[in-house]
Amino acid sequence: MKKIERLPAPDCLDNDLEKSKSQKIKFYQTLHDASGKIQARWNSTCLDTDKISKIRKRLLEMSENACVFCGIRISNDTFDVEHFLPKDGFPYLAYCWENYLPTCKKCNQNHKGTFIPNSLKNREIVEEILKNLFLNAEVYNHQSLLEATTDRIIEPTFDNPDEHLEFLEAFFCYNPLTEIGRQTYNMFFKHKEVAEHFEKLSKFVLKVVKGSNNPEELVIAHIELSGFEYVCLKFLSYWLQEKKEERI
Repeated sequence: MKKIERLPAPDCLDNDLEKSKSQKIKFYQTLHDASGKIQARWNSTCLDTDKISKIRKRLLEMSENACVFCGIRISNDTFDVEHFLPKDGFPYLAYCWENYLPTCKKCNQNHKGTFIPNSLKNREIVEEILKNLFLNAEVYNHQSLLEATTDRIIEPTFDNPDEHLEFLEAFFCYNPLTEIGRQTYNMFFKHKEVAEHFEKLSKFVLKVVKGSNNPEELVIAHIELSGFEYVCLKFLSYWLQEKKEERI
């Protein structure tokens, strides 16, 4: 995992714009569709000229077209708008920009799902624009909430993942350094198939380093196609050092 910078909200989710703020309040007032599901307006509103939501485009731009958890390459057709605090548990954060992350469908649907830290369960938390409608609710503050919560997973626009997870190139795995790192490791990386995939990436990079005069260029080309930038660059640095010290 790597640190990413959260971009400014697209206009349609910008609470500082009165028109957008008013529209968002109306969205929350009509939160559910006829079947009782929260309306996925992060996919269907704020459409660009190509009929793709500017929300989704901004999230892809923010992560450089990669899942923020596993790092695989994603596109508009293959990624989910992930709610860090799940929308079913925190419905009045459903349209909150700071609560969105771009992830692959496997990380969102199979691994993270509706995970809520125990310390946040049964708490009513709402966007700041709704504070006058929910007088007894807790007003959401992204930074304060994350600083106070230690049983959560890494939020890569807020946390530096390297402070919570150490990548061990020789063993094809992450090592948790904190409780937040442990939660993240258990959720996304403590799976046999992950270690097997990392081992394959390591063998690929080793082959490139041993056989190419320009291994950096080939590894970058692979990243552009498949993603996994953080892991691939870690392996590249590792095997280049091994080659320099004549151990391979």
